[in-house]
Amino acid sequence: MNDDIYPLTIVEDRYCGAYSGAVFTAWNKSANELPDDIAGDNRSCGSFWRDADRNEMGFGDTPGEAYEDLCAKLGKRARSSKIKYWINEFEMSEETAKAVDRLLAECEMTLDEFFAAAVENALNDPESAKKA
Repeated sequence: MNDDIYPLTIVEDRYCGAYSGAVFTAWNKSANELPDDIAGDNRSCGSFWRDADRNEMGFGDTPGEAYEDLCAKLGKRARSSKIKYWINEFEMSEETAKAVDRLLAECEMTLDEFFAAAVENALNDPESAKKA
C-alpha cells in the first residue's frame, strides 16, 4: 500500500493560531483546494475554525509537527512522504534523508525533537558541534 500523503499542503496560520489553535496546519489537499476562510478576516476565519472537522487536518507549532499530526490522524505512517519532505525542505540528499528516518525511528523522536536536541548539545558543547 502506498503510504504517501498526496496532495499535501502545509500553511502558516494567518492569526498565529488564535482560531486554529496552531501556528501551522497540514492538509491532505492541494493549495488551491484550501478553504478561503482560513486566510479571511477575523469573523470568517473564526467561524471556519469553530465549525471545522479537526480530524481532517494536522496542527503543530512547526511544519513538521503539523505533518506528523496529520499523518497520525489519517492513520498513515507516510514514511516516504517524510523523506520527500526532508529532501525538499532541508535540501538533504535522499541517502541522508533515509539515514535520518532510520535514526529517528531508532530514537523514537520526531525531526523537530532531534533538531532541538542537536541544538541543545551544540549550545552545551560548541567545540564538539564544530567537529560534527
